[in-house]
Amino acid sequence: KSKAKAKAKAGAERRVDPEDGAAYTWEEISAHYAGTYGKKAIAAYWSGMAVAAASGGEERRIDPEDGGAYTFAELSRHYAGTYAKAAIRSYWDACHSAAAAPKA
Repeated sequence: KSKAKAKAKAGAERRVDPEDGAAYTWEEISAHYAGTYGKKAIAAYWSGMAVAAASGGEERRIDPEDGGAYTFAELSRHYAGTYAKAAIRSYWDACHSAAAAPKA
């Protein structure tokens, strides 16, 4: 096992999958891609993924359509049947951070 995988397993490190914007542990990403890629390919992919923010949660942004605060993964699921991934990513990029949103 690589040092990165061993460290990730020990601390339950989460990394962000650029494909869907969700944060996964090594075990979760392995299971997620198990039917599609081999262990070596998944390990290489994992090593290139960005470490998720240690703030205890993923970034949330305000959807101007309904005013809800969503993570990228939640927003992607919300609009999955309506828009393509690229369109959802562009929409996400235009949404304002929930942390910066004024409190009502």
